[in-house]
Amino acid sequence: MIAMRLLILLIIITGFSVCLRAQINPEKVTIVRDSFGVPHIFAATDPEVSYGLAWAHAEDDFKSLQELIWPVKGLTGKVAGKAGAAADYAYRLFRCREVTEERWHLLSPAFVKLIEGYIQGINDYAKANPGEVVAKGTFPISAKEYVSASVLALTVFNGADRALAQIFNNTIPEADFAATEKGSNAFSIHGNKTTTGEAMLVVNAHQPNTGSQAFYEAHVHSDEGWNALGGLLAGGPCILHGVNEHLGWAHTVNLVDRLDVYQLKMHPRKKNWYAYDGKWKKLESTKVKLKIRGIPVKIGRKAYWSAYGATMRNKTGVYSIRLGANMRIGALEQWYYMNKARNFTEFYNVLKRQELSMFNIMYADKYDTIFYINNGLIPERKNIPGVNWKSTVPGNTESTRWTTFRPTEALVQY
Repeated sequence: MIAMRLLILLIIITGFSVCLRAQINPEKVTIVRDSFGVPHIFAATDPEVSYGLAWAHAEDDFKSLQELIWPVKGLTGKVAGKAGAAADYAYRLFRCREVTEERWHLLSPAFVKLIEGYIQGINDYAKANPGEVVAKGTFPISAKEYVSASVLALTVFNGADRALAQIFNNTIPEADFAATEKGSNAFSIHGNKTTTGEAMLVVNAHQPNTGSQAFYEAHVHSDEGWNALGGLLAGGPCILHGVNEHLGWAHTVNLVDRLDVYQLKMHPRKKNWYAYDGKWKKLESTKVKLKIRGIPVKIGRKAYWSAYGATMRNKTGVYSIRLGANMRIGALEQWYYMNKARNFTEFYNVLKRQELSMFNIMYADKYDTIFYINNGLIPERKNIPGVNWKSTVPGNTESTRWTTFRPTEALVQY
């Protein structure tokens, strides 16, 4: 009986401490804008600085921050109509919330605190400026909802949107889905090649000038060793590419083959059953209710899942999409620790976390190192006779279902 009372008391105390988690005092955060309007954010701790970053970004482009959140809340279709509902559906189809819940315990306590500071900044801004909230129900947003939104964003960025469109339009090509005609560029120049003896890094990412895909420039500085200047996308709680006082890095979109589409062999009579290693497995099914602007009732759609991942039907068959981007949740955390790296060894060790699913990385530091890596979550695919990994892959065997990725040391780098 005594043990039981102690257990109940422990649960009460633990729950109470969570409820009383310290909130950030905005008066401890300083935001100074330079003549270009770029915010320079100062505070004692990293979470306080991230709070200020969220607030400053909301002052400049609150709508783009909200766009990131809408799929999590199932509101994109309500705001943007039928086209927007596709994002709400993709969030459910790729199980972004489920993978976030599954892997949440792998995030470091320091990063979780950073995210909580950022989320408080967004929620506080929304509460202080209700007239700027586009869709009712967008706020408040939780830390897990926010991270799951980043999972969707990277899943789409890694080519899932193109794969979905090609399945839907019955136009699956025999080519790499990661291919793109768009490009960016970056340069690292060693100090022994410059007239001043200083290393130089050129960052030139080709993104739109406005909207949620536009880079937002900011400078963050805390007393905990976080001091970085550069660009981030809507919802970024830290610098995504830029410099600190020791080093800098730049990203460009790369063409590593990080996504596969599988065609399932369906049962001739039983609906939603597919062949897998000589047996029949049933597709997992979830009903998704979509809110679409102009339609008074919710539209029901099924989201399917096979052993390979997110699954869709078209006129020719049933296809599954498999990629590393919706198997990991720590990309933002990896960027955060890239922000705080002090030398190449620390920076490279952060890359070995392998949470960032794509992007070339060009690097330079103030010491003696320039570096390039063709980064990405590249599946370790088996060499199977008759299987063309550049085309649609047979989805009837475990042998084509990869589960691991090439280690950082095995990627192309210099």
